[in-house]
Amino acid sequence: MKNILLLLILCVNTSAFAQNAAPVIISYSSNTINSGNSEEALLKSRLEKIYLSDLHCKKMMDSVKVTYGESSGEWKKCSSLVRVQHEENRRQVVEILDKYGWPGRKEVGLEGSMAVFLVLQNSDKATIAKYLPLLRGAAANGDAPKSSLAMMEDRFRMLEGKPQLYGSQVKLNAGTNQHELYEIEDELSVDKRRAAMGLGPLREYLKLFGIEYLPPKASASPH
Repeated sequence: MKNILLLLILCVNTSAFAQNAAPVIISYSSNTINSGNSEEALLKSRLEKIYLSDLHCKKMMDSVKVTYGESSGEWKKCSSLVRVQHEENRRQVVEILDKYGWPGRKEVGLEGSMAVFLVLQNSDKATIAKYLPLLRGAAANGDAPKSSLAMMEDRFRMLEGKPQLYGSQVKLNAGTNQHELYEIEDELSVDKRRAAMGLGPLREYLKLFGIEYLPPKASASPH
C-alpha cells in the first residue's frame, strides 16, 4: 500500500483562534504501520484514522461555532482548515473504493466502514453519484447500515434539486440563522420509509437541529 499523508487536526482549542494562531496540525504516514499486518488490517487501520480525523474536524467546527458563531473570522479560518482535511480524506476514500469496493463492517470494523460513509456524505455530487451504487449494494447484503444509505440517497437528491425521501437533510436559513427541513417527497409516508431503513421518527430526529416538526395531516376524503 502506498505511503499516505493523513492530516490529523489534534488541537481542538478555540483559544488558538482567539490568538490568531492556527490549530496544531501533524502528519501521519502509513509506513509507520506494522508491515507484518495483513492488507486487510492495514486497510482497517487506515480507515480508522480517517474516521478519527473526520471526528476531530466535527468537534473543532462545533466548538468554534458555539464560541464564535458562523459569521466570525475564527469560523472562516476553521472552515478553511477543515476543507483541506476533507479533501485529503476524500482522496484517500476514493482510492480505497476504486481498489477494494465498499469495505464492509466485517472486514474493517464499524468505524472503518463509517469513515467511508462520512467522507462520501460530505463530498460533491459527482463523487456521490459514482459511489452511491456501491453503498446500495453494501446495504443490500448487510455490509453497510440501511440508515447510511437513506442519508446518502437524501443527500444526493438534494444536490440534484429533488425532494428527499427520508427527511435526513436540513438547510440553514441565512436570514434567521435557523435550520429548516429540506423538502420531502410524499411527506405523509416519511416515517414509514424511515422505519424501513432503521431510522427513528422524523420528529425526534429534527429536535437535534432545534426544529419542532409538525407532521402534515392527510386531506379529508371527499364525500
